[in-house]
Amino acid sequence: MAKILLYSIKKDLSHQLQNILGNKFSIIFCGDDDRSLDLKNIQYILAGCDYNCLIDLCANKFIFLYKNRHIPFVIIRPLWIKKIFFEFPGFLLSAFLDISLSNSQKDILNTLKSSEYYPGSSKFPIPPYDPIFKIIELQKIIAEYPLQHHSLSSLSRLLGCSRSWLSLNFHKISGIRLQAFLVRIRCCFALYQILTTNKPIKIISLEAGYKPLYFSQLFRHIFTFSPLVTRKFFSSFFKKF
Repeated sequence: MAKILLYSIKKDLSHQLQNILGNKFSIIFCGDDDRSLDLKNIQYILAGCDYNCLIDLCANKFIFLYKNRHIPFVIIRPLWIKKIFFEFPGFLLSAFLDISLSNSQKDILNTLKSSEYYPGSSKFPIPPYDPIFKIIELQKIIAEYPLQHHSLSSLSRLLGCSRSWLSLNFHKISGIRLQAFLVRIRCCFALYQILTTNKPIKIISLEAGYKPLYFSQLFRHIFTFSPLVTRKFFSSFFKKF
């Protein structure tokens, strides 16, 4: 039976994943402390994100994933929807690396994507014509393709709605502004690249869709530290790998 590691995932989401995967796969849970963790025979890692963007926790998570980069992983996030509109606990998936998967690893990913908790699944409880589904679908697109340079106009065309409707209802239904959500997802992916690659920060900025100076301001707003300071501070953690 294939083994899956649930890394740094909140209790509610862990219960969901246990219900989805528990009958087909062996589930191992791990909090933020992985020092005594045995990764033998682990075939897939699901790493949690709670949108809090705490630099120490996020960096430790990415360092752990890089250290064990021979194991495919996906970042799993809850939907960002106000409970008054939608209490169902769905999730989003973000794959940071484009690598080939074995059949059992594909089976794990397909099991997640075919569950009732994943937007786009035929079992998902909100129909596509519901306005709330449009906001959820948009979050899914942004989470899965963080480097696509979506504008408000392109996103509204994609969903078949006006820019004013999208901007107003994204904030109303999710509780966060669309641009703020975009920045969090893009800075998350940028942090992974800053920590795990030698790619110039200028290039990372441009790939994220921002001019370098503005990107540095956004990154500092999310993570407290600038991209350059972040890379320098955590560089010593990678020298032993």
